Amino acid sequence: MEFYSNVHTAFFLINMLLVMFIIFLDRREAAVTWSWLIVLLFLPVLGFFLYLLFGQNVSGGRWYKNHPDVSHRIPELVKDQTRRIEQEQFVYKDPSVFRYQDLIYMNLTANGSPLTQDNRVEIFTDGQDKFKKLLECIEEAKDHIHLLYYKVRNDTLGHQILKALTAKAKEGVKVRFLYDDIGCYGLSGVFFKELKEAGGEVVSFFSSAVPFLNLRMNYRNHRKIAVIDGKIGFIGGFNIGKEYIGLDPKIGHWRDTHLKLTGGAVHMLQAIFLTDWNQSRKHRTSFEPRYYPVPELQGKPWYRSSPAGRMPSWIILKTLLSR
Repeated sequence: MEFYSNVHTAFFLINMLLVMFIIFLDRREAAVTWSWLIVLLFLPVLGFFLYLLFGQNVSGGRWYKNHPDVSHRIPELVKDQTRRIEQEQFVYKDPSVFRYQDLIYMNLTANGSPLTQDNRVEIFTDGQDKFKKLLECIEEAKDHIHLLYYKVRNDTLGHQILKALTAKAKEGVKVRFLYDDIGCYGLSGVFFKELKEAGGEVVSFFSSAVPFLNLRMNYRNHRKIAVIDGKIGFIGGFNIGKEYIGLDPKIGHWRDTHLKLTGGAVHMLQAIFLTDWNQSRKHRTSFEPRYYPVPELQGKPWYRSSPAGRMPSWIILKTLLSR
């Protein structure tokens, strides 16, 4: 009985420390603070574990603090575009984009998302087509390949992607692969062995120091990004797994959306990848000019063959980036 009493006392003290931490140190919105206080006070044991799983505050400001790209390059672009819109000096390459200026301004001020106007977009709604194109671009890579995926399966498609990356790494192409620690739970390190031996780098996002035990369920990285030589980018909803190419009989055909980009938008994907990469490892990768080559194509911010009609590609991109 005395043992259980001591355990109860220990949890009570820990609970009170968490309450004080949330009130005085963990700066959040008032509604969020009150919600966790109620949970901790009325569910002293269960609330403690719920906080460990879902309550940790890893805001964008903390996660990307003092990052050279996020703290300088993109915010400066956002600041400049915001100022020009407010002063009615913003120049649109396609004058018809002006009708979306309110949405552009909202993305700038609310999300820090700048507008790019020199893009070409190819859209995929079938996983077979998307991964066929991705593998073609990987095969043509000359300098570097950056991949970030929430989920990677140890199956036919996973091995096909890893085989292609390993071959390029052996050719001297710099390969970096970032995957989410929770999304790829159970994926053995052996899966990446050949890629690592060939010189490729593999890192897990927001991992735990304790193998197979990650209590940080919040703030997972659901992005699916690929950047080839800083010139070609992929982003969308298809993870790496046979179900995403319709080969899982229990699921059948998988309908999703993915984009292949060329132009200035690829630089935004590159910045996001390198930011997530650098925050997931001890030795950071510098933002070298090789990662941001001048776009070869001069396109427009439009994707013209959308089923919904004339849809701005940057609106699609913003939607996918928020996944």
